[in-house]
Amino acid sequence: MKHFKINFFIFIICLLQPVTPLKAKVPSPLFEKDENLTITGNKRTQESYIRSVLQNCLWIWEQSSKKSSSEKNDKKPTDITKRKISFYKQCLINTKLFSKVDISKKGNQINIKVIDRWTLIPIPYVRGQGDAKAFGFFLIDTNLFGRGKFITAGGTFGSGGNSGFLMYRDPSLFFSKWNGGLILRNAKQDSYNYEGSNEIEGFQERFISYGGYLGYKIYPKTTLSFSLSKDQKEFSILDTFPTPQNNEYFLGGVNLSYRGSQYKFYFKEGTDASLSFKTPFGETNSGAKGSDLKLNVSSQWNLVKNHALQMTLTHLQTFSKRFGYALKLGGQKGLRGLPLKGVWALRSSSLAADYQIPLYFSKYGTWTFSTFLDGASLNLVKSQKESQMFTSSYGIGATFFIKKVNFPGLGLFYGRNNDFLGNFVSFTLGRGE
Repeated sequence: MKHFKINFFIFIICLLQPVTPLKAKVPSPLFEKDENLTITGNKRTQESYIRSVLQNCLWIWEQSSKKSSSEKNDKKPTDITKRKISFYKQCLINTKLFSKVDISKKGNQINIKVIDRWTLIPIPYVRGQGDAKAFGFFLIDTNLFGRGKFITAGGTFGSGGNSGFLMYRDPSLFFSKWNGGLILRNAKQDSYNYEGSNEIEGFQERFISYGGYLGYKIYPKTTLSFSLSKDQKEFSILDTFPTPQNNEYFLGGVNLSYRGSQYKFYFKEGTDASLSFKTPFGETNSGAKGSDLKLNVSSQWNLVKNHALQMTLTHLQTFSKRFGYALKLGGQKGLRGLPLKGVWALRSSSLAADYQIPLYFSKYGTWTFSTFLDGASLNLVKSQKESQMFTSSYGIGATFFIKKVNFPGLGLFYGRNNDFLGNFVSFTLGRGE
């Protein structure tokens, strides 16, 4: 155990180092040989990172060109150039680091002008549900060192428990196709299982986890990654309800993700998908944790007059039937109108439909009005007994997406779920993300 901790923190230090590789790969030309590329306007984002992103964009372009013969049928070189310029602009926008990108080409001179978005964001946290109140603060930087690295740190405290959180992600280790990250969590919280709006069982859970992942971009839009963490669960009695047994274990996982969407500030056009499987080993409470499976597919379409339709399919499943290790559902898309992490289940299959209508565009951002409809099939666990149910939610809301700040949409929603919360109001971050 001691050696694992030492090696893990050495891994953390290596990930955080803003190191440039000793021998940089000679970049391929974006348009033609002997081109001269000039990048301006980047006050925070390093030029070396922008160039590495452009090389990945070129890789995507070349792979897509192999699947299509349209480029061969273009008779005018200017047509190809225009398409490439449009493609590179969108590819840079997809990083979410720039509010505007302009690209021009004259002869072999290529000029790229960008406007950085603000990426260092403080976020206060307030949540109330019943008698439980929670307050906290998080600090997020989505462009650490000016190289597109992501870090967030913060914590919460309140009557329902306390938590601390640190996450770091590097989308391109040393400007390569490798990516990596780490997550540290320490939380102590009250966990209740609800039937309707009533608490039927619960316990207090202390959860400590530290781990990391390493991934490789096997195709321009597809990444395969492996993760490993050391987790510890400690349970305490809450009211007069039964209490699960404590447990420590390692958790290994594999994840396959596809990112095919195009970022449009208030929505993402296209399809994203991910499939992950995690399994424990070395448990002190043998056989308690069980493996976890997660599938998520999200597609968005730009419809008439910039209206956006989003469909999200999510499947969550745990293969453990031990008390204390069920999925804790509620609050996420597809399961809106359920108590936040207040519905325990072995399986959840949900489909969410969101329809967004932009009401106002400005240089600061976009206001949207939206409607949503959720439906979910659940394999519930109540007092260690399984049952099946289908639940649905619907509602309306408004969201503001800030253009010059790399920040998720701020949304206020009103909805109804007949099986759990009835009429509910929720504040959300991240619609369209």
